[in-house]
Amino acid sequence: MKIRACTLAISSLFIGFSVTAQADVILDTFGSTGGGFDQALSYTINTNDVVDRPFSVNGTYSLDSIDVALIGFGSDLVQLDLCSDDAGNPGSIIESFSILTNPGTTMIYSVTSVLQPVLSTGNYHLKMSMDSDSAGWCWTTNPGVKPIDFSFDQGATWHLQNTVDITTRITATAVVPEPASFAVLGLGAFALIRRRRTA
Repeated sequence: MKIRACTLAISSLFIGFSVTAQADVILDTFGSTGGGFDQALSYTINTNDVVDRPFSVNGTYSLDSIDVALIGFGSDLVQLDLCSDDAGNPGSIIESFSILTNPGTTMIYSVTSVLQPVLSTGNYHLKMSMDSDSAGWCWTTNPGVKPIDFSFDQGATWHLQNTVDITTRITATAVVPEPASFAVLGLGAFALIRRRRTA
């Protein structure tokens, strides 16, 4: 009976430590009016242009999806890259996404992460570029300005400006609980069972 009671108690501990991971929005610049984005105003991205939206993460998350609002001037292929930080500018690419825009349409596009990289506390970048033609990254309807990074030579040099923000929503799942917590709990449970059996 002692062993059974001990086992039930340990099971309760595991249940107590188990946390159902839910998706969190770690960045959302969509406004509260007009669908959250400007239907006509955007930063136009041509062949040599790159627009970067820096952001920070507080915690540890696994990437789920990214939403952006775009103006499609034609049937254009947009390259969206999630990057690490390199002295304030976009660094190495963590994951890349391709978006094919609808001609003459302003709408929200959503991409789902395949790699589901882990983003820990720190600075990151979401940059957009084009192989050809052009598209527009829509302005948000939120008031105020934010630091936006621009490059006009395919990322060779960057120009940071405080200007109208662009529409970005990043959803990720918190990485909880930590594996180390379960390891410690497992060792403690094993020791407790052994002690009970010895007694």
